Parts: sequence; structure tokens; C-alpha cells
Amino acid sequence: MAGITGRIHDLGGCPFVFGYGIIGPIQAAAPVPESAGELAGFITKVQAATGADHVDIVAHSSGALIANY
Repeated sequence: MAGITGRIHDLGGCPFVFGYGIIGPIQAAAPVPESAGELAGFITKVQAATGADHVDIVAHSSGALIANY
């Protein structure tokens, strides 16, 4: 693993990567509420896969907006 996911893994974490809000072939961002709903569903899947009660989110740029929404 490379970059931040590799470092999280090296520290004993279990990184999952989420790409949100991509609609259509032009890679346009979906509206914030829609993207936040996608993130909520992804978190539910991560919790089911790991058995974790909560997850930590590392976000960048507009990903922080979606995570905070």
C-alpha cells in the first residue's frame, strides 16, 4: 500500500477508500446531500465488514465537506 493508506495500515489500521459523488461519464460531483448519503452507506458496509462500532474518516478537500455534512 502506498501513501496515507499504507501508513494507516502500518500503524495497525484497516484503511478503506471511498470515492463519492461521481455521476456520469464526465466525472461531475453529485450534490452534497447525495454524496453524504453515499458515505453513510459506505460506513455501514465498513462496519459490517470489520465489526467496528465506529470509523475514523480521513478526508481531503471537498471530502471534508461531505464528511462533516
